[in-house]
Amino acid sequence: MNPNVTAFQRCPREEEILTACDNFARTVLNITGDLRTSASTDRILPNFPRAALLTMMKKEEQPRAVPRGDELNDYLKSKITAIDTDVLPPPEQVQVNSLNDIVNSLYDGYKSSSLFSDLRTVASSSI
Repeated sequence: MNPNVTAFQRCPREEEILTACDNFARTVLNITGDLRTSASTDRILPNFPRAALLTMMKKEEQPRAVPRGDELNDYLKSKITAIDTDVLPPPEQVQVNSLNDIVNSLYDGYKSSSLFSDLRTVASSSI
């Protein structure tokens, strides 16, 4: 820092935020240095006060676009790994009279899925 320039006076909370940012930056530099020299590190990446820093910078975080309609449908389809119609029948084969019917049908399909039995096995073996 230039000795002829006086530091801007900040409130204690802003100083905490700037110190946390400095700490984060130093830790990232140390981590990348460790990875360059030994290909591993034991350092832990600290939390970064992004929202607080953006507020101090008088900038707003841009909200993420929430997928809707066809975009949401396409996104959800891309996440399906497998469909087992023996476990959970297709929607057109399920009689739906209320939202509770949907919830019960989904829960029954989940209970009988291999994922649920795998989770139950893991949970019982860890007790």
